[in-house]
Amino acid sequence: MKKLSPYLIIPLVALLFIMPNLITGDMIVGSDAVFHFNRFYDTAMQIRHGNFEYFLTFYGFQQSGRIVNVLYGPLWAYWNGLLVLLTGTWFRYQVAANFFIYLLSGSSMYYLLKKARVPQGLSVTVAVFFMTTFSIQYWIQRQGFTSWGTAVLPLCLLPILDMVEKGKIPIVKLAFAMALMTQIHLFSSLLLALIYGFYFVYSFIKSSHKTKLIKDVSLAVLLFLGLTANLWGSMFYLYTNNEILSPFVNQQMSNFAVDSGSDYWLFYPYAFLPLMGAMLAIYLNNRKKMTPLIHLTGALSLFFLILSSDILPWTDWVQEQVPFVSLIQFPFRFFAPFTVLFAFFAAQVFSTVVWPKRLKQIVPMVVVALGVVQILYTTTDHLQRWQTDSYINKEGIHTYVYGDDQTIRDSFYSKDLKKSLELVQKGTPDYLPVYEETDRNNYNMYKKEIVDRNPDFQKTVDGSSLIIQWNQAESGETQVPIIVYAGSEVEVNGQKVSPILSEIGTPTVEGKSGQNTVRLRFRAPAYVTISLWVTLLCWLVFPSYFLIKKFRR
Repeated sequence: MKKLSPYLIIPLVALLFIMPNLITGDMIVGSDAVFHFNRFYDTAMQIRHGNFEYFLTFYGFQQSGRIVNVLYGPLWAYWNGLLVLLTGTWFRYQVAANFFIYLLSGSSMYYLLKKARVPQGLSVTVAVFFMTTFSIQYWIQRQGFTSWGTAVLPLCLLPILDMVEKGKIPIVKLAFAMALMTQIHLFSSLLLALIYGFYFVYSFIKSSHKTKLIKDVSLAVLLFLGLTANLWGSMFYLYTNNEILSPFVNQQMSNFAVDSGSDYWLFYPYAFLPLMGAMLAIYLNNRKKMTPLIHLTGALSLFFLILSSDILPWTDWVQEQVPFVSLIQFPFRFFAPFTVLFAFFAAQVFSTVVWPKRLKQIVPMVVVALGVVQILYTTTDHLQRWQTDSYINKEGIHTYVYGDDQTIRDSFYSKDLKKSLELVQKGTPDYLPVYEETDRNNYNMYKKEIVDRNPDFQKTVDGSSLIIQWNQAESGETQVPIIVYAGSEVEVNGQKVSPILSEIGTPTVEGKSGQNTVRLRFRAPAYVTISLWVTLLCWLVFPSYFLIKKFRR
């Protein structure tokens, strides 16, 4: 029974955390919800109708044919699409997704600590603590996708145990962990690569078999490339043949550091900040007892904490156009890996020091119990706003509302998943093609050329093609509310054309009097198609490897 307790406690806590949603029947539709709901609706409809289009969105994002998922964790988008189909409404999807991210984050942290030989009771306690941090709540409260990468990050840290403690590179484990993170959230995978690099440098310096380490890392990289070939093939083609619009550049980055405008990351749970101070004091007082893994983890967590703060002149750097800084957008993103590393560090420090038995049991439980109460309270508080918040008041902040508040609320419980996405639309221009540099606002252009024009056109999906139809009184030019990339093919009334494109890729075509039809499809080169099949094959073979290995044991 003792062995089973972690596998009962973590699911029960996850169930407890979604009880406010189940009891009230209310939702939290955060700032990123509409964007991700469109992503998952698109993959859900692809699965339902068997119309698989890996590149263009034929169902979500105003059926505009724009590219999103291929550049944003494609395989995880399909997993979420399947979950949307299974649950049937956006409310049920949110409840199921919240439960799953709680379960995933807690289990992931517990498994890491178990493999690091942290006592079971403490491992479960720290796992539940991790579930209460804002790194996970970011999805619950705002649908920030960083949380999904953070939830699996502890699992992805398993290879560092072999690197530091055994001085070897676990080839398959390393490749799988890195590939999993890359397929979920690309930015988190870059942070994971940074973490691996830090521990690898230590292992390389200490090792007397440096050549073997380099060979094993090279093999892990090759396997990783096979598991993520779909991303690299697609990105290479898209970025070498298109100028892709990056997510917006945050000119006031320092305002989004955890010690300034985004300090709420420090207070989930409220005990987080005092706990940081306590663990630092305990570590410094007992540092001679600590293992190299603890020293390294503590140093790396401090590094990410500094990156997440405004100690660094983020605003100055972005305005001076320091390379890659603009891609970060929000310094608080670095607090997510800090949270994981700190939890790992704190568990090891606490378990290394000898404590009175009662103190060792009571203190962690009190800290976690307070965190659990806090999450239940804040979740309930956010849910109470569901009946009072007005979507109409959000109009103008790149959010466009086409119905009254009650109609919008009701739509999230409807089995017609498309209804909510039509009533609340956003003009997010991320990953659009750029055909001409302009000072015009990209959000406003997308609204004018796609959102506003969409009701005048009928859009349907035919296999791997998007069909757009409309009627016009007389022949002449018409701007069609779709997006065209290099690789997109456009047919007008049965004839392939090369239309005039706007700054963001909206085509203007010559229409005839009466009904007109445009067919949009995407033709990827052979090497991109091959990269997709390589990835699918690798992911199909991978489980077989682990099953065979387990069977032999």
